[in-house]
Amino acid sequence: EDRREVNAAIRSLYDHHVGIIRRYVRSHGGSTADSDDLVQVVVLDFIKVVRSGGFQVKEGRTLDVYLHVICKNRWLNVLRQRSQVT
Repeated sequence: EDRREVNAAIRSLYDHHVGIIRRYVRSHGGSTADSDDLVQVVVLDFIKVVRSGGFQVKEGRTLDVYLHVICKNRWLNVLRQRSQVT
């Protein structure tokens, strides 16, 4: 695996999807810091899934949708954890 290609792919993923993730978190009660944290988690989760062979392109399943599902599930987990603390 050519590290430069991998880094370029990660940068592209980040650049194209960071705004969507940030808007989702902020529109669902999160702060800017929350959205920045979640961007990192979502990108890392996606990289792990790709490296494990778990991500496969299927009809009707776009990268946008896949990342949105990761984002939504991770954000719901954050909200659940916060509600248990208070």
